[in-house]
Amino acid sequence: MVAYAKRAPAGSPGDVSRNAFRNIPPRDLSPTNPPTYYGAPVKMVANQAAAIEAGDTAADFYGVIVRQAYGVDGAPLVIDPGFGAGTPDPEVEAAIMTDGYILVTCNVGTPVIGDPVYMRVVAAPPMEVGDFEATPDGANNVLLPGVTFSVAGTDSSNVTEIFIK
Repeated sequence: MVAYAKRAPAGSPGDVSRNAFRNIPPRDLSPTNPPTYYGAPVKMVANQAAAIEAGDTAADFYGVIVRQAYGVDGAPLVIDPGFGAGTPDPEVEAAIMTDGYILVTCNVGTPVIGDPVYMRVVAAPPMEVGDFEATPDGANNVLLPGVTFSVAGTDSSNVTEIFIK
């Protein structure tokens, strides 16, 4: 049995972390600019979920792409945390969380419960456009209104939980 001295792994980015208080509508993914990883912020373009791009604003943020698996009938299902890593398939309708608790990666700053979440809109390697961050960085990231951290800190993979209101 593994013992964790400080904090157990939180799960994988894109995992729905609490089933209460959630809204996860299905959306088609943009064929030209799909999100490339689960737990990524998305915007809506021509009624399709697309990856956040350089120069986008907080108003462009629509939600976060949810990790999903497929049921016996082939329909996408939102499943429990712990599902293996993968890449969203732009050919398949995706689940996008617009309200609720979800796991994401935070590579900048230390999340504090109730503190605001920022989204990077200007790349500054190793930070990439679309990264969630815990600290402001001038015009390089934008404050996401109604999005807060719901746990303190991150696990060893920088995974944390946010709440989208």
